[in-house]
Amino acid sequence: ANGEGDGEVGARTNEPLPAVPLGLQLPRAALERLAGAYANNELKLTVFIDGEALKAQIADQPPVSLRATSPTQFDVVEAPASLEFSAGDTPAKTVTLRQNGRMTTLRRVP
Repeated sequence: ANGEGDGEVGARTNEPLPAVPLGLQLPRAALERLAGAYANNELKLTVFIDGEALKAQIADQPPVSLRATSPTQFDVVEAPASLEFSAGDTPAKTVTLRQNGRMTTLRRVP
């Protein structure tokens, strides 16, 4: 009735829910597209690959781990924040930081 289709019914189990949300495992090429430096007038953010994972670091702060929830969206493991990168096949042009009800967009810098 609401245009979403018939849906699918799943079987209920007694298995507990995961204690920690599970992240997606993205291919290295997808991570490389996001790695780089981003900035605006207030903030500089460096996104880098550490092993098989993506991390981010704001200038003068320790790095944080990122958990992929989609190919362009990541939750910050250590804080109630998230990053959303611009979509596409080329290096991401922007990243939007969401934290404490605020949104801050940063552009890729050389």
